[in-house]
Amino acid sequence: MRTMIDSKRSVIEILSELMLEKLTKNKSLERVDYLKCKLGIEILLSNLSKLSVIYVVAMIMGLAIPVFIFHLAYISIRSYAYGAHSESSLTCTAISCLILIGIPFVLGFMQMPRIAFIILYTASHFILEKYAPAVTKKNGLMHANGDRKEKLKVKVLKMNFIVFTIAFLIPNLLVGNLIMFGTFIASLMVTPLSYKLLKNEGMDV
Repeated sequence: MRTMIDSKRSVIEILSELMLEKLTKNKSLERVDYLKCKLGIEILLSNLSKLSVIYVVAMIMGLAIPVFIFHLAYISIRSYAYGAHSESSLTCTAISCLILIGIPFVLGFMQMPRIAFIILYTASHFILEKYAPAVTKKNGLMHANGDRKEKLKVKVLKMNFIVFTIAFLIPNLLVGNLIMFGTFIASLMVTPLSYKLLKNEGMDV
């Protein structure tokens, strides 16, 4: 019976339960705490599996460092602004590969002049000021008070300016482009259009 049930669950869900059993072997957890821990482990394993695919492909293509720079800039904004994602893990991985590897690949052949960074920064600033932080189920902002949202907005706007300054002043034009496009793409992920394209409804992340 257990085998039949397990076969209908994802590998990540099964692994998370096994890991949690090991970690809580000598501890007693309430049901709610157990489910929270299990969800946290599932999210961690899911993200690690996606990152593994992305960086293995990046290394095969000789793009590990450009992808890392782009990804770091992307995360610096995403961490405070949140944003849309695909409901399907497989689709999410495919889109992530397309964005995180595809854009650095293209930038390796053609780059924007440094003065154009101002345009990208200005566009991302207005987008983040209007839409960030994105309200999602998992980040708890749906029921959060205005103060928390305002603090996140201030943080992401400050981070956007800091990253822009670094990109503008850094001598290497390719690195500057990777940073600016990373932040700009992250800002686009909070727009209503991104939620519609990913069929996310703006209520999950």
